[in-house]
Amino acid sequence: MFYLDLFRALQQEDVRYLVVGGLAVNLYGVERATMDVDLMLAMDAENLARFIRAANTLGLTPVPPVALQSLADEAARASWIEEKRMIVFALRAADPAAPTLDVLIRPPLPFDEVWSRRVEKSIGGLTVRLASGIAPISKRWRKHGASPMTEKIDFAYELSEERLKAYRLVSLYDRLRWLEALCRFTKMMQAASTRDYSQPHAALEPQSSRYAKDK
Repeated sequence: MFYLDLFRALQQEDVRYLVVGGLAVNLYGVERATMDVDLMLAMDAENLARFIRAANTLGLTPVPPVALQSLADEAARASWIEEKRMIVFALRAADPAAPTLDVLIRPPLPFDEVWSRRVEKSIGGLTVRLASGIAPISKRWRKHGASPMTEKIDFAYELSEERLKAYRLVSLYDRLRWLEALCRFTKMMQAASTRDYSQPHAALEPQSSRYAKDK
């Protein structure tokens, strides 16, 4: 499963990342069909090098016509933002049913601030790190375009024509494969043990959802 392969590779390379966007909302118990995985990374050179190694291990390739290594080039990122109005650096796997991996190239909040309040979900030796969904973070994030509907870390962004065309090229069969994998991963992680660093002395129970009730 792409989701497991992705987070295992990030863990093996010790990448400092946080899941945000629609997948994070799912893992907090608010189900939503999303065809991408949004990541917020620590943007220092060492961490980006670790991320690039993980992406290479997974065979991920950039959607824009640039080299994967260019993600580590601060000047290149600045030009993408200024000239292309780029928000995320998108990567794709060879499998058409795999979600797009979107890396925020200029996170709206300092990474260390959000990292210190992260939520970790662990199961079977795998830990997935999420941006905190508690209200103090959510309220600040909404100033940068987050959804007020869920009180979770989420991003409202305009769907580009390029992304819409790419989605239409995915066959119905592959869309159903993607949805099945998303449901399986969501069910698995909502049953995981949870540690909330914003409440260091509070143990959270696994989230319940309609996915978790499926047999």
